[in-house]
Amino acid sequence: MADFLKLRENDLWTDYYTLLQRASDFYVDETLAATKIQSLYRASKIRERWHLVQKATAIIQRIGRGILGRLKSKAALMKRAELCNRAYFDHCATSIQKVFRGSWSRQYIHCMRTRKSYLDNIMDIGDRTNRWLHNYSEKVQDDHQRRVEEQKRGYLTIWQVNYII
Repeated sequence: MADFLKLRENDLWTDYYTLLQRASDFYVDETLAATKIQSLYRASKIRERWHLVQKATAIIQRIGRGILGRLKSKAALMKRAELCNRAYFDHCATSIQKVFRGSWSRQYIHCMRTRKSYLDNIMDIGDRTNRWLHNYSEKVQDDHQRRVEEQKRGYLTIWQVNYII
C-alpha cells in the first residue's frame, strides 16, 4: 500500500499543480465574475434601500400634505368666521352711529321748535300763494265772462273783439 501512496503522491502533487495552474489561468475571469456578482448584489441591496426610502418619503409627504390641508381648511374656516363677525360688528357699528348721529343732530344742530316754525311759515306762504292764484284765476274768468257777455250785447266794436280774442 505504501507503493500505492507513493504513486499516488506524485500524481497528487501533479494534480495539485495542474489544478493550481488552471485556477491561476481562470483567476482573472473568476475575479471579474465575483466582482460582477458582488456588484449586482450590492446594487440590489441599494435598490431595496432606495425603494424603502421612496416609500418612506411618500408616507412622509402624504402625512405632511394632510397636515397642510387641514391647516389650510382651518385657516379658511377662521377667515370665514372672521368675515362673518366683521359683517355683524360693522352692522352693529352702523346702527349705533345712526342712532348717535340722529340724537346728536337733533340735540345740537336742529331745533324742533325752529324747524316747526319754519315749516309753518312755508305753509303760510304756500296758502297765500294758493289764495292769490285762486283769486287771480276767478278775476280772469270773470273778466272773460264779462267780455263775452258784452260782445253778445253788441257793446264792443270789431277791433275790441279782436283784441279780446
